[in-house]
Amino acid sequence: MNGNIFIQKLHEGNPVFGSAITQPCALWTRIAKEIGLDFVFIDNEHRPFSRQDIANLCQLYAAQEIVPIVRIPGPDASLACMALDSGAWGIVAPYIERVADVEELVGAVKYSPLKGEILKKGQKTGVWPAKTLEFLNQQNSHRSVIINIESQPALENLEELAAVPGLDALLIGPHDLTINSGYPQEYEHSDFIRDVEEIIRIGRKYKLGVGIHAWWGTSPIIKWMEKGLNLILYSSDYMAARQKLGEDFKKLREME
Repeated sequence: MNGNIFIQKLHEGNPVFGSAITQPCALWTRIAKEIGLDFVFIDNEHRPFSRQDIANLCQLYAAQEIVPIVRIPGPDASLACMALDSGAWGIVAPYIERVADVEELVGAVKYSPLKGEILKKGQKTGVWPAKTLEFLNQQNSHRSVIINIESQPALENLEELAAVPGLDALLIGPHDLTINSGYPQEYEHSDFIRDVEEIIRIGRKYKLGVGIHAWWGTSPIIKWMEKGLNLILYSSDYMAARQKLGEDFKKLREME
């Protein structure tokens, strides 16, 4: 899958499937291809990846036609540009609560390499030199902007956040959202389920992809997919290995 098809599927509500990458291991690239992943989520917020690690991973997955999505540490245009220069096809920014942050990310990703006053003016007025706009569209058509929804302030501002032109998807961060909302890690809490369904509703209203990073089973994901969830980010390389090896060794130890 290339980045353009990935973006098209997000906006049309068609499912795309991926997993999180926590280790700079080339072997996992082959596994991801064999199991048919559409994208990988390379987390540079909570994992100590170097810039070289990010570049290597992005190039490896892109070569396999698996869309490399990088989560940067914060909603900063310079961090987004660094990830794009390393080969990312999409950017995720964490803990977004303000429209200005979304606009900054869109400017960095969709209008790269423009910066400064000409970028601000173009985004504000929608007026660009014709050849410049044509170049920017060609240069960045495969690049996606995804924001993490992880707090009650984000939910309160969700309509405004979702309406920003150039945004491609909303990605629910369940760990932070439940903590922020007062029921830490209670993923079956009625308020959490209500919030997820509201995010899906608003995301689809604005024809955005909507996803969640889940690891506690496929049943809730299937239910949410029936309601419009289509950015399916499930488990991680580390979690998958720990879970499967844990299950197998538990069975083996029962033979002691």
